[in-house]
Amino acid sequence: MLKKSITVTFASIAAITGLNTLAHAQQTHIVKEKTNVEAVAQQFSTTADEIKKLNHIGNDEVEKDVSIVVPDKDIVEVKSGDTLNKIAKAHHLTLDELYAFNPGVKPLIHPGDLIAVSDKGSATLESHLISDSSVYATPYSSETAPLSYNSAETTPYVASPSYVTSSNDNTETISAPVYYNNSALNNQGNHYYFGNCTYYAFDRRQQLGRSVGSYWGNANNWASSARNAGLVVDHRPEVGAVFQTSAGYYGHVGIVERVNNDGSFYVSEMNWNGHFNDVTNRTIYNSSSYNFIH
Repeated sequence: MLKKSITVTFASIAAITGLNTLAHAQQTHIVKEKTNVEAVAQQFSTTADEIKKLNHIGNDEVEKDVSIVVPDKDIVEVKSGDTLNKIAKAHHLTLDELYAFNPGVKPLIHPGDLIAVSDKGSATLESHLISDSSVYATPYSSETAPLSYNSAETTPYVASPSYVTSSNDNTETISAPVYYNNSALNNQGNHYYFGNCTYYAFDRRQQLGRSVGSYWGNANNWASSARNAGLVVDHRPEVGAVFQTSAGYYGHVGIVERVNNDGSFYVSEMNWNGHFNDVTNRTIYNSSSYNFIH
């Protein structure tokens, strides 16, 4: 009997430990747009059944602005106040291990960013990135010919990058940019460093017929340079606008490709999270944190 009691005690301890581990391996995610459980599951490298179990729900759809519990053992959604070091410690990883799971990630992370904390999570994020950067149908005009121009630092260049639209974004698209006065500037071609965000933003605006200056410097200087050049700079996302942030050492810029009903905006950009010379896409929700160059 004594032996049996000890066995039960150990089993009970194991069960309690398991429950504590399960409770720890969770995080809260706020759904930005009405979607289905499967889409959320794919985002966090889990299954629809697991999410339904965690939230005690039977429906396949999740409404907008609903807060749901999702696992955090593979992918973590960055919350306000998070740092890479904090995330690494919470998941018993070294910073080097975290960087290995997230190739190209920068030290400055933002709320809403997804960080892999396992091999499985890393593979999931990488597969999403590949599917989001493989093919794109431009929302402006499929008949517009690529724009050719000369640069003093490069051979003649044809600005014809590949873009992407996400099949999971079931939001209404504003498909035509609103043009502002003086929205195109004379310039001397693309004098930005090849493969960087500024290089791509210059080319994309040139392609849209809304050229920007050739010597605006690093991305963190673009808002002030645009104002000095007479362009409208505000906090309102608009299709075709340059989105700009001074966060990080050099800042970052890209192009707004779509504005969604909830105020979020879908962008194309280069060199985001270290993807040098790769055009990638994402949806950004905190528009008030960015400048928009029209």
